[in-house]
Amino acid sequence: MEAQKLKQKKPSISKGKIKKTIKNVICRPDPVFWPLADEEETTQITSLLKKHSVHIPEFKKLPWKELKLIPKDKRPKQPPIERVSGLTFGISECRQLIEKKECSALLIEASVNPRTIVQPVISHCLQLNIPVLCLQGLRTACAQNFGIPTTCLGVQTPLDEIINKTMELFSKKQPKSVPDVKKEIKEEKENNNDEMEVETLETVPTFSYLYRTSKKSRMFIPSNKVSVAEFAGQQYIQFSNKDDGNEKLDRKKYMGMLLKRISNNPNKRKLNND
Repeated sequence: MEAQKLKQKKPSISKGKIKKTIKNVICRPDPVFWPLADEEETTQITSLLKKHSVHIPEFKKLPWKELKLIPKDKRPKQPPIERVSGLTFGISECRQLIEKKECSALLIEASVNPRTIVQPVISHCLQLNIPVLCLQGLRTACAQNFGIPTTCLGVQTPLDEIINKTMELFSKKQPKSVPDVKKEIKEEKENNNDEMEVETLETVPTFSYLYRTSKKSRMFIPSNKVSVAEFAGQQYIQFSNKDDGNEKLDRKKYMGMLLKRISNNPNKRKLNND
C-alpha cells in the first residue's frame, strides 16, 4: 500500500506580494527649513544654467558579449566632458566648498530621498548666509546641460547671474529667525568661568561631528551647574547641587523627539530587469 500524502496548507500571502509592515521612527521635533522653488522660479534658474551648457559627446556602450572580447587597454572609453568654472557637483564636494567659505549659492534637488542627507548642508548655509534653493528636476537639468546628474550644485563667484537670481528668490523664502550657533557658543564661553581650556570659535566644527584639536583639550565640556556628591554607600548617585526651582525651566530648553509610525506600500510594483 502506498502512504497517503498530507495536504499542504496554502500560504496566506501569495507569492511575490509584499507584506505590510509598520515601523516606529524617531523624528526631529522642530520644523526643517526647506526652501522649495515653484515652477516659474525653477524655470528661471534652469534657463540660466542652460546658458552655460557644454557640448556632451555621444557615447554608446557596447554590450558585454562584445566588450569582453576586447582587451581592457583597447576598450572604448567615454570622452571627457568640458567642466564649467564656477560649478561644483556632489554633496561632499559642496560641503567642502562651504567649509572653505568659497560657495556663493547652492542648488539642491527637491526630490532627494531621504532629505536628511542634505539638511545639514542647508542648515550650514543658513548660518553663513548663503542663498540655497530646492529645485524640482535639478538632476535632469544638470545631466542635459553638463552631463553630470547631481543632487547638490554649488555656484561660485564667476557665475554672478545665477548667484544674484538665487539670492533674490531665497530672500522671499528665508526664515524669520536663523539660529546663530557661533553666537550661542560665544555667550556660553563668556558665562563659563572654568579653569578648563576652551576651544576657540574658529576651531569649532560647523557640522554634526566634533573633533579634538589636541590631546590636552576637550571638545565636549559638560556644564558645571550639577556636581556629583561623594558616594557614601547608598545604592544610587546623589547630586548635591540640585535646584528644584529651575528643574522645570531647564526641561523647557530642549524639545522632545517625536515618534512616528511609518508603513510601507504593499502594492508597490517591482521593476522588471528583463
